[in-house]
Amino acid sequence: MGKNITSRNKRLKAFLVSYVIDAKENDLKSVEVTAFTKKEAGDLFIKWAKGNKLYERITGVVVQPIKMTKRNARFFTKEYYEMQNEHVNALNGKADA
Repeated sequence: MGKNITSRNKRLKAFLVSYVIDAKENDLKSVEVTAFTKKEAGDLFIKWAKGNKLYERITGVVVQPIKMTKRNARFFTKEYYEMQNEHVNALNGKADA
């Protein structure tokens, strides 16, 4: 358990999640997800997709790490991570109501 807490205190990472809706190969869409691990990024994407009522229509998903640059450095901040999680949780609150 202590090892898991230590790994969560490491740096935030950004992931590009690309997905296909309704098996249309030419309709590839992508979203950025900030997380501590690739698994957490996948879980957040699933919550986001369910909140947007897209989950059942998604036929393919790929999660890839994004390298930090000056242009995308804002995705690697704790503030962005918290804002993203609040947004995803709010989507799921609306879906449950």
